[in-house]
Amino acid sequence: MALTSALRDLVGTARADGWASGTASMLHLRFQASLLLLDPVTSRQGQDRQDVLHPITSADAPKRSLSAAYGRGAQPLHTDGAHLTAPPDIVILASTRRSTVATMLWRHDRSTAGALHDDLSHGLFTVDDGKTHFLAPAYARGRLRFDPGCMTPADSRARRVAAHFRDVLDSATSFNWTDPDQVLVIDNRTVLHARADAQSDPDRELQRLMFRIAESEHS
Repeated sequence: MALTSALRDLVGTARADGWASGTASMLHLRFQASLLLLDPVTSRQGQDRQDVLHPITSADAPKRSLSAAYGRGAQPLHTDGAHLTAPPDIVILASTRRSTVATMLWRHDRSTAGALHDDLSHGLFTVDDGKTHFLAPAYARGRLRFDPGCMTPADSRARRVAAHFRDVLDSATSFNWTDPDQVLVIDNRTVLHARADAQSDPDRELQRLMFRIAESEHS
């Protein structure tokens, strides 16, 4: 029971506050997630549920990825799985070792969005999922969707949204990987995240799990 409550508490805090951190092994997290009946999400068909993320050069990166555009440099704010028709609700990042490369976090506050809310809700982006394209706003049904690697603004509203997300990176919160086996749980519906410049730490490695939460749990 204690095992499941640990992840349940982290997910609950992330959904309330945007993100939460703790200490755990990825093996335990996968086990806890299965007990909580979280629906695992893979970023690409046929890929393992657990991703391993590490800095790579633009030449070695998959097309439409942020690494293809930025290499080992600083990445822009984004949500994970933006190319999917149903993106994940929760993203779990874990590191077995310390790293000097921070993860930047920025939470969207709907109450302070002001005039930008219309742009977020009605500006359309062309989303490239690798096989086809579809149109989607950056905000719909309480969820953010944004990744400049696979999303291209299709109108002036979307261009303003993209510029806004570039600008707010300066006010993002820095999460530092200072201890082994740290875990960061992110509410992927309301929080954008970004990797800081990783050229000084090319061996940085994060493990990632992504999940959807049952509709009944959203209420």
